[in-house]
Amino acid sequence: MLSGDPDAAAPYAWLVSRVCEEFHCLPKDAETAIEEDEEGLIFEVMDLRALAATKREFDHAVEQGKTIDQPSPMMRELMQLEYALMQERRR
Repeated sequence: MLSGDPDAAAPYAWLVSRVCEEFHCLPKDAETAIEEDEEGLIFEVMDLRALAATKREFDHAVEQGKTIDQPSPMMRELMQLEYALMQERRR
């Protein structure tokens, strides 16, 4: 993560920090929630929130007529989804 390697595991304290930030809780509560979240719902919700924020960014860029020269991995994923939806609508 911090090394620039997208496949590197995030430090546990950083994961706890992200859960605290997203769900407005104390680190001990975040640790408990992470440990009890066997289905991975916490991180699924965080991913969906990140995708929604990226969609807002994408829509704003389109409205402004701007191009996204160096899209983030999430933006690339969103652009692929948008393209697939556009192709589906044309059928």
